[in-house]
Amino acid sequence: MKLILKTLLATLLCLIIPTLVFAGSSRPKLTDQQIVRLKEVTSRIIKKSMPSLDNEVNNRSRKYKLKFHTIKSSKYFLESNFTIGRFFFGVPKYRIGVNPIIFEKEINDLALEGVLVHELVHSRDYYNGSTIRSIIPIGLKVSRKKSRAQYERKTDLQTIMLGYGSGLLAYKAFQYPLLNEKELKTKRREYLTPEEIKFIISIKDNHPGLIKKWLKSKIPVNLEKFKEEFENFKKSQ
Repeated sequence: MKLILKTLLATLLCLIIPTLVFAGSSRPKLTDQQIVRLKEVTSRIIKKSMPSLDNEVNNRSRKYKLKFHTIKSSKYFLESNFTIGRFFFGVPKYRIGVNPIIFEKEINDLALEGVLVHELVHSRDYYNGSTIRSIIPIGLKVSRKKSRAQYERKTDLQTIMLGYGSGLLAYKAFQYPLLNEKELKTKRREYLTPEEIKFIISIKDNHPGLIKKWLKSKIPVNLEKFKEEFENFKKSQ
């Protein structure tokens, strides 16, 4: 029982504290116009690529609800989360935190679309699964460095497979110049790099079996490993 309670607490701390810490500050908040833009882009993505989040086509009694809020961190530009009600009672309310800096730095539509797909993949993970089978395991993953990198890299991979590889590349091009050396190193370790994204785009259509393998087991941690596993996969066919 104690282990279960500790696991629940750890999950909540990992997935909800960032929202509490980054919300509210003297820094500018998201404007109504920016929220409208975010809603328009996410609505377009859901209609086109994520039917399970589309309340007009899914048959669930508890419909998907998404709200945007302001985060103030200098390290995070966007973060996806759920509410306390979702964790304990299954209420399908989800949140995406957005740092106004992305609008101050004039993020373009392609880059915004790419990063929002990534965040919506997280949101889809929360919505499609239960607290015990999905949210808690995700919380445990993001609480550890190696498993967090696996989860975020696979989320980037799913973003590519949904057809938004160019948007993800555009977001990296926007994001990287805004990071200091330490932050950039972390992002390149925990998420797919532009070089890795381009490589995946070049092979994904002809080698779906390899993509499926990466999504189900372990995804490589650098470009050299991607190429090595790709060559080994071709030889095994």
